[in-house]
Order: sequence, then C-alpha cells, then structure tokens
Amino acid sequence: MAFFMDPEVLSSDKIMEVFYIVMGLMSIYAGVHNLRDRSNPSRYGTFVFWTLLGVVIAFGRWIPPMIDGLLIVIMVIPAIAQRVKPGKAAEPTDAEVEGNFRRIGQKVFIPALAIGVFAIAGALIPAIGALAGCCIGVFVSAIILWAFNRANTPAVFLGDSCACCRCCWPVWARSSTRPAWATSSRGSSAA
Repeated sequence: MAFFMDPEVLSSDKIMEVFYIVMGLMSIYAGVHNLRDRSNPSRYGTFVFWTLLGVVIAFGRWIPPMIDGLLIVIMVIPAIAQRVKPGKAAEPTDAEVEGNFRRIGQKVFIPALAIGVFAIAGALIPAIGALAGCCIGVFVSAIILWAFNRANTPAVFLGDSCACCRCCWPVWARSSTRPAWATSSRGSSAA
C-alpha cells in the first residue's frame, strides 16, 4: 500500500499498477479456468503457465527479484515442453450473433473508438499518459458494451479474457519473433 500512498510515485505509474494487478488476476483466472477444463489434455501445464504469469504481472513489484525470476523459469517449463494448449471455448450461437448484430449493428465500433479517444486524452494529460489512458479506455469500453447488451456481465468478460489467452498463446508460439528458448527443434517456426 505504501506504493500507492507515496507522493513521489507518478499518478500514471499508480494507475498502471492497478491495471497490471487486474491483468494479472485475469491471467490467474484463465489459469484456474483451464485447470478445471477436463477436455484440455494439457490443463496442468496451461494452469502453471497462465497462473504464474498472472502472479508475476499482478504482484511482481512486491516479489523479490530472485523469486520473480524463479517463477518465470517455472512458468516457461510447460511452454518449452509444449504443454500449454487452448481449452474449449464457449462460442455464441448463430442466433445470438444475429440478434446482437440486429440490436447493436455498427455501434459495435464505438467501444474500440473509445479506447483510442482515451489513449489520446491520456497522452495529452502528462500525469496520466497514453498507456494508462488506453487502459482506462478498455474499462470504459466494457461499460459501453454492457450498456449495449446487459448480457455482457463480468463473467462474459472473464470468459473472453480466457478466450484471448487461448488465442494469444498459439499465435505467439508460432511467431518468428518469439525468443530463442521458445523455438522448437521439431519444426520450423515460420508460418
């Protein structure tokens, strides 16, 4: 708590730390969610990866550097062993997609625009900064999406964060820009 009360720490740093904590908790949720997914053959490795990533992101400021490094080494072991795999995702039905499109239509772009507007506003306010403004915009976008469709509850957004984690890992794992330790000798990393 001393970090948040310290007058020497910039407001933008405090805002970003709050968002890091939220992002870390979402990663921990994704890890626990994957652990409970019995259809995922790599649920334990996926759990270790996402949960430890969440701990490091959320609480890394307060974890001693040696412990932080150890957590990161443990975190990458399932990734190196290719034991981080996407689980099942709850997909909307065609009727839900069609109904949402009829109700929301092109207004679906308003939340994305809000993120950009808040990023620019944050950039214009030095005490906040563009990155913190972008993060604030994400939360404002979630509120806008909720206003468009009350079915967009926090559980929906958490489920979407798990889906994002499932999507991000395969893209990163196949990327030619990934670090050397993540390169598999079993195949080419080129797409």
